[in-house]
Formats: sequence, C-alpha cells, structure tokens
Amino acid sequence: HAGTAGKYPAGVPSVSHLHGLYFSADYPALSWEWAANASVIDSIRRSNEITVPSEWVADVIRRDCRISPTIIPHGIDWDEWQHSYPNGEYVLAYAKNRVMDVCNPAFISDLASRFPDRLFLCTFAPRDAPPNVRVTGLLAPEKMKEVIQRAAVVVSPIRETFGILTIEALASGTPVLGYAYGGNN
Repeated sequence: HAGTAGKYPAGVPSVSHLHGLYFSADYPALSWEWAANASVIDSIRRSNEITVPSEWVADVIRRDCRISPTIIPHGIDWDEWQHSYPNGEYVLAYAKNRVMDVCNPAFISDLASRFPDRLFLCTFAPRDAPPNVRVTGLLAPEKMKEVIQRAAVVVSPIRETFGILTIEALASGTPVLGYAYGGNN
C-alpha cells in the first residue's frame, strides 16, 4: 500500500496501490498529512508499477507526479449485497470510520435540519446535530451492511477516491446522493 515502500530494500520489484494524496492546498493540512504525502510520493518513486482505484486519483497522480498509473477499481461481490430488507427507514448520511482529515460530518446538521421529519443515521455527527440524527458509532461489517441495505438513500458527502460505499449501496438497490467531485464523478 502507498507509503510502505521504504520498508523494502531498494531494487525489490514492487507495486504501489494508492488512493491519492491529501489536498494540502485546499485546507490547513496537519504535519502528519504532509508526512503521509511525502511517504506516498516516496512509494511512487520506488515502485515499478502504480495502481489507483479511479480516474480521479489517476488524474491527480498524472498531474502532480508526472506518472501514469494503472486504474484498478475497487470491487464487491454483487451476490453478497442482494437482500430482502425493506428500504426507506432512514437516510444514511455518513458512514466513515473516522472524523479527521478529509472525513468531516459537519454537513449533517444542515442537511438534517432541512428535513426535520426524516431520520438520519450516521457513524459520527457534529455536536450540534438536530434531534432527527442518530449516531451509531462504528459498526461491525455485517451490521453496517444491513444499515446500507435498509437505507432510503445513502449520502456520499466527501471527496471519495472511488466510493466503495457507493457501489455497496447501488448493489443493494439503495439510491446514492453524492457530491460531484472525487470518485463520485
């Protein structure tokens, strides 16, 4: 995975699979984000082949590193996502495993306040979230799978490198509302 190439001796053939870089020009990036970017760039320089999950990430690597990576999208097993649950119980507004760097659930308060009669479910939410927001915290994969399958709609709110949640929801028959940037395009 990107950033680990320094753990291997020089001259050992390697493939670097990466999800991109932190967009340090877009926000006040922290020192660890700058260090992560440096590690990813080192990985790219040392690798014999670079793979990325989407055209969006490939564009960034082509532009910023002058390297043309191979695109290998994430995948899921379609059959594993088929179900008989009813859809429509809530809006799954945020299903990330963290609240940091590019993962920010701040939009939830605004979105949920615009639809006060609709239940919003999310793994994390801001402290000012309205009462129609329920926070689940991190869930085991099988439980999260059911949450995705039962949702009326899944919101993909951040710059996803590809959007594994998006393809899981679509394979479940759950509509997705995503911002028009990143891997959602």
